[in-house]
Amino acid sequence: DAQRARTLADSLQPQILVKASFNGVVASRSVAEGEIVGEQTELLTLIDPSTIVFAADVPTAHLAGIRPGLSASVRFSQSSAGPIDAVVDAVSPQADAQSQSVKVRLRFRGLGPGVAGALFGLAPASSPAA
Repeated sequence: DAQRARTLADSLQPQILVKASFNGVVASRSVAEGEIVGEQTELLTLIDPSTIVFAADVPTAHLAGIRPGLSASVRFSQSSAGPIDAVVDAVSPQADAQSQSVKVRLRFRGLGPGVAGALFGLAPASSPAA
């Protein structure tokens, strides 16, 4: 029975095309290449790179001068990618009382390979964006 399913899958292989509705980055794979799957099986997760942001916790003591439009360079220690240019997109109006920090959202100007969700990194802010 398994051999028959494999033969059927092999015969259909050239006919199967999986196409996303947008250009994206593969964030995770749910099945291995060549694995036989049923209908409605999740194959992978795609992320639109333009929607990925970096959420930074900035100590309130270092908040002076941090404002939307400020440039930053994000480095991820778990990634082989080099620094990635970003810009401050938003600064939370409220500080967290326990950590004495403020959430700052950075928007990337472009992402290369090797960047995925749930990475930790450093993002020193530099000069105002041009």
